[in-house]
Amino acid sequence: MDSVYEAILHRKLRLTYLKLSGLQVGLLLNFGAHLMRDGIARLVCDFNEK
Repeated sequence: MDSVYEAILHRKLRLTYLKLSGLQVGLLLNFGAHLMRDGIARLVCDFNEK
């Protein structure tokens, strides 16, 4: 249950960082992944989201 909570918390933190920076799209890079393409996550912020 803790890992689900942490995943939700990390997503909300990334959205907050995007909103504060004024950017709509961000990339999260996980350098610990076996292949780099598996460690890239794209996040899109919808400013109209409530």
